[in-house]
Amino acid sequence: MRVEDNEKSGNVWPWLGAIAAAAALLWFGKNEPPANAPTATPRPTPATAPLSTSPAAATSPPNAPSPNGGARPFAVAQDERVAFPIITNPSPEATDEEKSRWVGAAVCGECHAENWKSALHSAHYNTSRFASGDSLLGDYHAPGNRMGTGDPALSFEMLEDAGRFFQSAVQNGRESHRATIDLILGSGKMAQTYATWVKDALFELPVTYYTTARSWVYSPGYMDGQAFFARPVNSGCLDCHTTGYIPESEGEKNHRFKSRHIVPGVTCERCHGEGAQHVQHHRTHPTDKQAKHILDPRKLPAAKRDMLCSQCHGGVNTEDGGTDKVGAHSNNQLQRLSLSACFTRSESLHCTDCHNPHRKERGDKKLFARRCQTCHEIDDCNAVTPDRREHFADNCAQCHMPRQQMVDIDFRTTTGQVVSGFTGGDGVNIPEIVDHHIRVVRSDKTAPPSPDR
Repeated sequence: MRVEDNEKSGNVWPWLGAIAAAAALLWFGKNEPPANAPTATPRPTPATAPLSTSPAAATSPPNAPSPNGGARPFAVAQDERVAFPIITNPSPEATDEEKSRWVGAAVCGECHAENWKSALHSAHYNTSRFASGDSLLGDYHAPGNRMGTGDPALSFEMLEDAGRFFQSAVQNGRESHRATIDLILGSGKMAQTYATWVKDALFELPVTYYTTARSWVYSPGYMDGQAFFARPVNSGCLDCHTTGYIPESEGEKNHRFKSRHIVPGVTCERCHGEGAQHVQHHRTHPTDKQAKHILDPRKLPAAKRDMLCSQCHGGVNTEDGGTDKVGAHSNNQLQRLSLSACFTRSESLHCTDCHNPHRKERGDKKLFARRCQTCHEIDDCNAVTPDRREHFADNCAQCHMPRQQMVDIDFRTTTGQVVSGFTGGDGVNIPEIVDHHIRVVRSDKTAPPSPDR
């Protein structure tokens, strides 16, 4: 959810220059509609914590529809170092027709129980969730619930109160603003970032839980000393972190969602299409064994199947038709795979030849090695000595898909930037990611890694 520092992206960074003022309006321009802008099934919507009522806080004029049809502007109020959004005019309520298009994964599980039950544990399914005591990571009680900053007068506290969870900004020992944690973004393998509702507008919270270090850090895009609660979570973010939503307006910079309707996680209907018509047909025609009104990706040509995955794993398109991701990242794995001889020399290789989207397979090195060996013979590997061959027979990716730094995602702490794959000044380490550019990695200076690495 990086917000680029230019006008075209509809970025919120201009607040940095205006934060000294008591209030500011942030405007977000119109963008082209996303490739897939689904709608959502009603889900429980936690109430939003009250906005700060500190005398120091100031507000700007009420919201008005954007003149260019893009995301509506909103006011930002300031209480000393803390800034937070003011939303006055809610979106129209979602219609019954909008709400009913998506049935939810549990309904799919009525007939597809095995796939549904196994998918519950996958990173896709858990890439966004509603906040609860069971889904949140991190400590919400002292002393592990506090994150200091480089400004000794500013800190954050993560709190639990009557079964609800909050992030709070504290200035000089005084709580200045408290926001509910309503939505979790991220499966938790690397981290969990959080979002809060302010009426029907969704905003990123400034503190993230970093799983590997078991600590609180600034959310991606935030810098030390910021207490900014007004960074929108827009449709472009939810396209790859949810199954569906009901936007107030088209365009990936929209951050307002009718009736707060979001279907969390990347679940069945994100890849197979909206399920309402499919479910209705087969409930009224239970003997019909031919799937109707639903997409079966197995029946698509490989290139079209890849298009499904590429919506979130194919890189970010640029104006010249290329992509702006040059290293390893979770959203450009297909781009990296396309550089591989395995891909260019095959007419049918597809993402699901190696990955089962209905299963949690991460970390199962033997499983992935067996899939490599449906095309490759282990005896063809001459890079290791015979006594090490057995180990590498179960671990092809260690040499041929080396782990690399995660690009575009960084976290900042009170001691500076934490760089992916390296130890930062505070000793925190961000996990690397498997590079999907499959190749023979040769280096005169680097021997094959030892089996215990």
